[in-house]
Amino acid sequence: MKVVAKGFSVEAGNDHVSVDEVLAWMQGSSGASDHSKGLERRIYVSSGEAGGFARGLVVTVRDQKKFLRMAGQGQNVVIEVENLKGDQHLMEFNFFVLNKANGLGLYLHYHQSCSISIFGSFLQARYHTLSRSGREVAEAALGDNPNPKVVRDLRKEFSGRLAFAQLVSKQGLEDILKECKSIESFEYEFATIEQAKATPATPLSRFAKRRREKLTFVSKSPVAALAKAVSEALAVVDPRSGKVQATTVQGKHLSLKISDIPEHFAEYEYDDIAGRLDKLDTSKFQAHPILDEMEEICRSEDNRATFMAEFQK
Repeated sequence: MKVVAKGFSVEAGNDHVSVDEVLAWMQGSSGASDHSKGLERRIYVSSGEAGGFARGLVVTVRDQKKFLRMAGQGQNVVIEVENLKGDQHLMEFNFFVLNKANGLGLYLHYHQSCSISIFGSFLQARYHTLSRSGREVAEAALGDNPNPKVVRDLRKEFSGRLAFAQLVSKQGLEDILKECKSIESFEYEFATIEQAKATPATPLSRFAKRRREKLTFVSKSPVAALAKAVSEALAVVDPRSGKVQATTVQGKHLSLKISDIPEHFAEYEYDDIAGRLDKLDTSKFQAHPILDEMEEICRSEDNRATFMAEFQK
C-alpha cells in the first residue's frame, strides 16, 4: 500500500479570524478527542514560529478489538483471530505541514485513512467556531439595543468560511472527478487578457488585468462525461489557475484547486512509514523526521515555486 503526499491550500474567510489564529487555538487543544465525523479522531498541532511552518498529526482511533490475520503458505492457509487487550486500539495516521505565510501545505494520506477532504472539514469547523465566538463578543459590545443594520453588517463581516482546497494536477483531475457523486462548478482564470478576448468581451476588457469565468453545471449531469469535458477544457483554455467544486459519493463537499504540479509530491511504502512510527510519543510528534522530510519537500528546488510563493495564488 502506498502513502502519498498531497498538496492543499487554506485561506481565511473573513478579516477577523486568521489561519494562524486557528492553528494556535488547535495547538491549545492538541490531541483532544473528536467524534464529529463518526470516528474518534485526535488532531495534534504545533503552530510553529511566526512566518514558518505549522506541523500536525491526525490520529484515527478504531473501536474494534479483534482483527484477522492469515497464517500458513500455499493452499494450507489458516485464518487466526487476534484480540487487542486493555486500552489498546487500532489506529490510522496522517501527517501534515502548512506554510503559514501563504496557506499552502502537504498532507500524508493512504487508503482508508482520514481523507484530505475530511481533514479540511475539521479545519473549517474550527474556523467557524472561532468566527462565531468573535461575532458574539462583538455583538455583546454593541449594548442592549443595537442598531439592526449594524448587527446585520457585523454578522456579514464574520460570515466567511475557511476556504480549503486540494491541489491537483491538470492530468490527474479527470480521474478524481470520475469518482465523485456530482460536479457543481468549474471556475478558472485566463493566463492573459488576450486569451480571454477569444470569448465575448465586455467594454471593460481593455482596462482589466485578469479575467475569471465560472461555469455552474446542471444538477444530475453525467459525472463521467462532465469530468472528461472539464479535463478537455483545461487543455484548450490552459488557464492561469482553476478550481472545481464537487461532491463525493459519501456526500462530502470537495474543492479542487488546479495547478501545474505532479500528481503526488512524494510516495512511500506503508510498511516503511508505519515502522518508523514505533514508540512515537504524541507529545513530541512535531520533532519526527517524517515532518522534517515533508517540509524539505516543500522547500525543494522542484516544489518551492508551489509551496514557498510569497502570496497564495
